[in-house]
Amino acid sequence: WEVKENKKERLIKGRDLVDVVFSWSVLDVLNSNLYKGKVDKIPTTFPSSTEYFYSFVNPIIEETHSALLSSMETLRRAPTFKFWEIKPAKDFKPPKNLIYEVTLQTTMSDNMNKGDRKMLEVNDFIAVTNKTPTRMDDLRCSNEPYLLALVFHVDEDFPNLITVLASKPILLEDESTPKTKKGKGVMSVKESSNLFGVYLINMMTNIRIWTALHPDPERGNLKLISRVLQINNEVGDESCVSCQENGENAVSRDLERTVRSFKLNSSQEDAILRCLEAKDCR
Repeated sequence: WEVKENKKERLIKGRDLVDVVFSWSVLDVLNSNLYKGKVDKIPTTFPSSTEYFYSFVNPIIEETHSALLSSMETLRRAPTFKFWEIKPAKDFKPPKNLIYEVTLQTTMSDNMNKGDRKMLEVNDFIAVTNKTPTRMDDLRCSNEPYLLALVFHVDEDFPNLITVLASKPILLEDESTPKTKKGKGVMSVKESSNLFGVYLINMMTNIRIWTALHPDPERGNLKLISRVLQINNEVGDESCVSCQENGENAVSRDLERTVRSFKLNSSQEDAILRCLEAKDCR
């Protein structure tokens, strides 16, 4: 990575959703009622596109929380990857951009089964620990804070080289230097210590939906989505030539399954799926 100071920060898609997940404590993740009473029934009509998008925000957060809770219940079978090396990236900038470059050990961990993923992938959420966890208490990393990380880059040629965004700082201590006082919420790791990334969930689908729910007006996607929603007569009769020529459903089956998990009626499902298609329209 060669990142100059005058360049813009690397874009992490769905960053707002990622920050919500980072804000959950272990107890929050294990609380199946965390969003009870906070997710309203989605109406059939909306006075504006803003209210339409907002009505799906809490459901996608709840869906993400449910998936993370489910992964905790099968933690002992989760694929675990040993860190060979971890270091701050050139664009590491606390307190928000806690970006680290990680080299993974290429050999598989003992708890991997045939069919398990052999390497981490983009948008994987991992728990960073100092031992292979067999239960949820092991995620505390020897009284250190519960730490999550999002994999947002994997080297195409060397997939064991990944870049992650961490939820908390990781203080890398050189054993030859005197121990310094660390701040609250900082994981301290000695150079000789083992460090592992425990696969929890992949956020690809949820991040794509989240991005669709927060369209960028400057890219023109908002106008296309407004046309799909038919909230403005000025754009009601326009059509996208490239979409018509393509003729194929641009929404993946994973996205369709996630949308259907919200238990919407058919018109609501159709509306959000059309918005997801319009998001990628050019």
